[in-house]
Amino acid sequence: KQYIDAGFQDYLTKPIDSSKLESMMLDYLPPEKVQQVTAVDDFIGVEVEENLPDWLKKIDSLNTNEGIENCGGISAYLDALTVFAQSVTSGANEILKFYDAEDWQNFTTKVHALKSSAKVIGATELSERAKRLEDAGLSGYIDEIKQSTQSLLDLYMSYNDWLAPLIEVEEDDSDKPLIEDAQLAEAYEALKEIAASFDYDSVQFIIQSLSEYRLPESEKEKFAQIKSAASKPDWETLAKLVA
Repeated sequence: KQYIDAGFQDYLTKPIDSSKLESMMLDYLPPEKVQQVTAVDDFIGVEVEENLPDWLKKIDSLNTNEGIENCGGISAYLDALTVFAQSVTSGANEILKFYDAEDWQNFTTKVHALKSSAKVIGATELSERAKRLEDAGLSGYIDEIKQSTQSLLDLYMSYNDWLAPLIEVEEDDSDKPLIEDAQLAEAYEALKEIAASFDYDSVQFIIQSLSEYRLPESEKEKFAQIKSAASKPDWETLAKLVA
């Protein structure tokens, strides 16, 4: 209502429903810019059976069909799950940090973000619990926050175990060529420029290119942090790492 009152013609809520997004695009794009393509079959149903890992289907606290629909397909869903899995510990620690500091404004911001990211991957119960805490934060119900935060964090951290197979295991890079200092400096400079323009695909391309080389031991931890920031993407952290 706030956006419509301000003069916007329409509004689409998060998490984005791909079918609603497509319908809205068809409504507002000029007809001459649209080319309709008829699907051969129900790709979501086919992909669930053929490509979704069996262990993932057994997680009771994950509605995979909802997650796949939200993401638009299996590949995008697995990418979203991987990013979520990589950020569970840091996300939980941030919520706890603001809880301990009784910084309810930032606490509310963090549980709002969790509500949305959990909804996208089909973690329905986690999303609903985060929403209740967001509402409590917005309403100033501190007692409710204190009663419910630990159970939220316990459920949140459970995804560390449930999604563990998605977390990248450190590979043996001894057979890769050692990157030259000038190459690495050039890559960092390129990442710095690209991060400033929020170009996700180009960032991932450079990271993949760097992964073909063996990095000096002194750079491996930094590179791991860069990959983590880029996967979210956390543009502010990424910019600081490559500055």
